[in-house]
Amino acid sequence: MKNKMYFLSFMILSLGFLSSCSSDDDSGDGSSILGKWEFVKSGFIVNGIENYEDWEHDCATMKDHVDFKDNGKLYDHSYDTNCVVDTDVSDYVINGNTITVSFTAGGEVVEEVAKIETLNSTTLILKSDGELEGTSYSYVTVMKRM
Repeated sequence: MKNKMYFLSFMILSLGFLSSCSSDDDSGDGSSILGKWEFVKSGFIVNGIENYEDWEHDCATMKDHVDFKDNGKLYDHSYDTNCVVDTDVSDYVINGNTITVSFTAGGEVVEEVAKIETLNSTTLILKSDGELEGTSYSYVTVMKRM
């Protein structure tokens, strides 16, 4: 569940700082978002201050990851300290360099939107912008293909 919250948090309110990412989208190398992506780093950009934090995987032998399927389903796999997996399923739609993830929370459908900053054969970087108490921020999640 921790990873579900982190993954979805990159599109909603959170606190902290993050490093920047330059736009480096799929440049014709045949990359696709489909497949498994391991969480590597996450964090914020606030007032131009950037800071990444390494993703904390609780299981020593399994990595938290998401799996984008071609049927529009997103499977978010997070492992606890006993390496027991918790899997949440969401729907996703990509329009240009924007991804919208839809899930049910508290009986209501929630839609979160992020920009695909980088998508190539090895790296996926997602960025969402928000505002908290008058301060603009961006939340970034960095993943690598498994």
